[in-house]
Amino acid sequence: MQDQAIVFKGISKKFGDTYALRDVTLELPSGHIVGLIGPNGAGKSTLLRLISGVMRPSTGFGRIYGHDLIEERNEVKKITGLLPEETALYEKLSVQEYIEFIGALYEVNPITIERKLRFLSKELGMEKFQGRLIETLSKGQKQKVALIASLIHDPKVLLLDEPMANLDVVAQIKVKEIIKQYKQEEKVIIIATHLLENVFELCDTISIISEGRILFTGTVSEFLGTEESMEKAYLSFFLEERN
Repeated sequence: MQDQAIVFKGISKKFGDTYALRDVTLELPSGHIVGLIGPNGAGKSTLLRLISGVMRPSTGFGRIYGHDLIEERNEVKKITGLLPEETALYEKLSVQEYIEFIGALYEVNPITIERKLRFLSKELGMEKFQGRLIETLSKGQKQKVALIASLIHDPKVLLLDEPMANLDVVAQIKVKEIIKQYKQEEKVIIIATHLLENVFELCDTISIISEGRILFTGTVSEFLGTEESMEKAYLSFFLEERN
């Protein structure tokens, strides 16, 4: 039986009087790529931030690879890597300086940082930009830097919020390859996205969220059912929910 990487029971998150997440109960196994899909404002980004330990839940219980989401937040942060939808980089640093800084925060060996930076930069076509200040990069190049930063400490839980944003076609293909390569039995990858074709191509499991609630978690084939495409299955699902 596969280990459950993530276990949430009755997790809610409130901002003032507004619920961003409401009574989320979720179990996700190791060795899976999970697609987190739903409408704008459904709670996808909030859920990823909670899993990463960046946010505290208002109520409920959560464990990430056995670490309590509240009592062991520092341990949770050490084993998770988050690529946020809106990257917030130190733009006065060069690419190399920034990645070395992030790696040092996670206590990664400098030799390992150098090796991983070299490998990922080559994969993403960023080799000649390592000495460039981040503020001089395009949006797509900044997205690549943020992805490298999320991977530099080899996290057990990789959280990607719209990872294809601002990327050209070649870069999207490379990012998909990196995600597939990163999938291992002792890891879990969660991709929050509106690009259903990427969910179909990459993911083993789908979790649907709407208005802060998890409405469905299952395999891609279970979600598709008798529908011939992800788009039709998605539309049918929400039409049924409304009825």
